[in-house]
Amino acid sequence: MKKLIILFVCFAVCKIASGQVLSQQVTRFDFFEFSMGIGAPVIDNKSFDNWSETNYHSKIQHAVEGPISFYFIGKDYDGGFQAIYSSTIYETLTFYLGRRVTSPNSSITSFLNIGIGGFADDIYNYAPVGYVLTPDQVGQRMYMQYTGGFLSLQSRNYINNLGFNVSRNRRVNFKAGFYVNLNYRPWGASWQYGYDKKKQETEYDDDGNPYTQTNVRYTSNKVESVPALADKFMDAGVFVAITLSTVRKHGYYSR
Repeated sequence: MKKLIILFVCFAVCKIASGQVLSQQVTRFDFFEFSMGIGAPVIDNKSFDNWSETNYHSKIQHAVEGPISFYFIGKDYDGGFQAIYSSTIYETLTFYLGRRVTSPNSSITSFLNIGIGGFADDIYNYAPVGYVLTPDQVGQRMYMQYTGGFLSLQSRNYINNLGFNVSRNRRVNFKAGFYVNLNYRPWGASWQYGYDKKKQETEYDDDGNPYTQTNVRYTSNKVESVPALADKFMDAGVFVAITLSTVRKHGYYSR
């Protein structure tokens, strides 16, 4: 929570210092965006937590997550990618496409997006109970990996009063907002247990000259004894974005 407050305070100070209120100059949503933020996941992994507490007297803690997004935001539609990294839970990459659901003069511009994505969980603290290492696994740094796909419903919202422009032609702007993702995994997923295997392979450059490259591949076996993770989870947070308008200075109009 402290980081969230600091993030928004710094953003508000920049807005005041700039003296260029975006809502009074250009609030048209027609731009490319790169954004970063901070959020928190909400996951009920009851079955897996019971297994880890029974066998290892601990469970995965729900940590802060860091979202990074690349979007195109149009007048009525938006689309793009959001990647989320959480050091102790999971990583996701989701493609979203959606429509604006608020009126043009609203103080908060909201888009409702649907998405499809994939996630991966790498857990080094636990091992399948009773698992017997194969000869090639002895001495390796073993870890469990859980991968799967999911569907997502996203609410992506921009607080217009926190926006300001930073370029003389008013095409480069800062914006701030918040997001909420509701995710569901309708397909099956399973745990794998293995290690990263390094292999020297011969590659060829554009001139046909050979060179040696080290490739890494996760080598694993499927395990059935570890409970699956929850098929429903959500996450929410705030973000700040730098945007590049597709409309030149004289093409702006107020929305």
